[in-house]
Amino acid sequence: MSKIFIETRGTSEVYNWFDALESNKKQLPQLPELVKKLADTEFESLVLYRESRQLILAITALKSGRIDNRTRPIRNSLIWIVDNDEEAKIRAIIYEYLTAKDGLEKDIADAITETPEIKIDYQKIESIGNNNLESNALNSARLIYKIGNLDKYKQELIDEIKSCSLPKEKGLLVFITNSKSQNTFEEAKPWRGLSNEIKNKGWISIQKKSQTSTSMKSGQNSLTTQKNQSNLWSIILLIVLVISNIFWVYQNNQLNERINELEKKINQIENLQSVIGKSKADVERITTNLETDINTAKDKFEKLFMEAQKQFNDDIFKATSKYETEMAKVQQRLNDSIKKLN
Repeated sequence: MSKIFIETRGTSEVYNWFDALESNKKQLPQLPELVKKLADTEFESLVLYRESRQLILAITALKSGRIDNRTRPIRNSLIWIVDNDEEAKIRAIIYEYLTAKDGLEKDIADAITETPEIKIDYQKIESIGNNNLESNALNSARLIYKIGNLDKYKQELIDEIKSCSLPKEKGLLVFITNSKSQNTFEEAKPWRGLSNEIKNKGWISIQKKSQTSTSMKSGQNSLTTQKNQSNLWSIILLIVLVISNIFWVYQNNQLNERINELEKKINQIENLQSVIGKSKADVERITTNLETDINTAKDKFEKLFMEAQKQFNDDIFKATSKYETEMAKVQQRLNDSIKKLN
């Protein structure tokens, strides 16, 4: 059975993670550190990660159609943790996210109710992705790890998810978001990574550590073969290679130091961008709340003003009527007096 966790909130509550099977049970899912880092529930994202025997899919910041008591939209975020044999279901969910996200959001929103506590219909949530896709084997070309622009390569990823099984390697398989920089994608090294923050016109290939190790072993085997050749030219070539390698190591160390310094600066910039983004979101929320408060105060003032004006008109009418009545009495008395005098 799939383990499904949902982060959401009620109108007057804070965000919490819930076990979908036991909707009254608040429970934080246990996730790999990389998934925790990339799956930011304040921004839309999709993260697919493979453990040795499990697939972990995180989809964050989906629309719920509900608002909190400060008129802010409530977001739904979900985590699926399934065994490897449920891969087709996970691919079907990703396919729906990429091709019909509005329908996916509605199916999830319909399964979450507030009465007033949060209730989750597990059967509705669990049925998402049951329209399984085919599971064909990937060819070697598809095992290349690469990242690219979301708008440009979204359809290509849709085609791969629809017709091909996922790589069997452990680690990050799919990462889609516009809230992270290209540098984050290059560090995370997904099998497929898409974002409109990646501006390159073409795919950017990402080399995994395992691929690097394979290349190094291949080079070592080549050197071993050369050593076994008993001729002078081979010895000379080996000496040249050793000298070149020493020079390369020295240059590489210098380059790595510069790269590390650059990466630190980029990380600082990225953290600053994240802070700015969150601050911007806070300002927007405060602005929205302020506008709501102003409109509420304006409506209240207009209502009180109308009531005061009505009361004032009523008082004027009553005073006028009383005055006219009293004047009529005085006039009558005056007429009576005149008649007596005559």
